[in-house]
Amino acid sequence: MSEPAPKFPLRDLTPEESLRYARYAYVKYEEYPRDGSSVVGRFWTKEQLADHGIVMKPDLKLDRLNRVVEDLRAAGAFKPFQRVTIHGATMNKGQILYDATSCFNRATADEPLFVLRAKDPLFRKTIDHWATMAEATGAHDQKKIDSARAEGEAGERWRAERTVSEQP
Repeated sequence: MSEPAPKFPLRDLTPEESLRYARYAYVKYEEYPRDGSSVVGRFWTKEQLADHGIVMKPDLKLDRLNRVVEDLRAAGAFKPFQRVTIHGATMNKGQILYDATSCFNRATADEPLFVLRAKDPLFRKTIDHWATMAEATGAHDQKKIDSARAEGEAGERWRAERTVSEQP
């Protein structure tokens, strides 16, 4: 071992840190005590911690998220700092991936997900159909249904403002 083991408590990375340093595969941060030094802490990878006998338990959601990010990056489609608006809140795409309250992260690691983009010509009709079924069955609360319909309308406006060739 060429480097000393962590001496101070390790904490999980914040969503912003996870996104910013995803390419380095950091999993923990060791904050140093404030002593006037310009060095305030250190990020650690799973492998570095394992070298010191610190074994991380598997995080299936994080592993799944990292696989998605790597697939997007390999396809040249990972744009973590691109601004998007969802349900009236503007955020970075990467924030959505790391937001614990997003449907992506509330899903279990093995739960299949389906994503429909506004570029799809069936976007609005699919959402309207889902909303109608949700109302008829009482499967979801009205706020969620109204929010979905608003997203459908926003997608329809988005499509109308662009030609097919301009749509990403």
